[in-house]
Amino acid sequence: MTHPLDGAYLKLERAKEHINAFGEESVSYLNSHFCHLDFHDDDEFRNVFLIIDKQPPIHLSTILGDCVHNIRSALDHLSWQLVLVNRQRPTTNTAFPIFLSKEKYGRFADRMVKGMSPEAVTLIKEVQPYKRGKNPRSHPLWFLRELDNADKHRTLNLTQGRIIPAIVKITTRDTSVAPAWIKAGVLHHGAKVAAFRLSDYSSGDYVKMEGEAMSLITLEKPGRWSRDPVIALVGAALNYVGQEVLPRFESLFGSTP
Repeated sequence: MTHPLDGAYLKLERAKEHINAFGEESVSYLNSHFCHLDFHDDDEFRNVFLIIDKQPPIHLSTILGDCVHNIRSALDHLSWQLVLVNRQRPTTNTAFPIFLSKEKYGRFADRMVKGMSPEAVTLIKEVQPYKRGKNPRSHPLWFLRELDNADKHRTLNLTQGRIIPAIVKITTRDTSVAPAWIKAGVLHHGAKVAAFRLSDYSSGDYVKMEGEAMSLITLEKPGRWSRDPVIALVGAALNYVGQEVLPRFESLFGSTP
């Protein structure tokens, strides 16, 4: 390595390799028949539900963990070099702080940034999630912190197959029935997709249901990050660190990497 930030950027390159591997290994699952539509009738409507028959392979979660950890590690490598470039000695507490509130940053960050220059500390504060205002939990650095901590210390970040329905076509023996409504957004196992009035067809009619949708893999745990493809969230975090965070610090090291 010829530049202090080479290690951090190499960590990001390794994360890109994991993202590509995740995408490649997701294809067979997304192209499989991992879900189907089912229904039950109430007094007035036939309700159509999504049923997930199989979840993504568990090894995708290990790839996800490796990817997230490499991105998070790039930030800690940055912190180590920020202490060295200031001619100080890093400690076992040296790390890149990530906090949701100014109060917690003030309580815990000092030991993490000890030995860094005032300029470096100022730059670190500028990218903190609490600087986002009302939505600090949507910050890509908070996403990294939460997923990396879970993968390292608690359990795998499990994934789930989900769909975004484009249309649900309901056909009787002689005609098509227009659904009363189609659910918008990302649907998970057991979600109601559509409903139509039973009065739109005779009780003895043959009824066929066909769906068109976009398949995706999200985080299994409910919450703000389960609504988007996990590969897109990780890619956004990678881009944020590589294009927004690391470049802010390059001038502190002289020549760019």
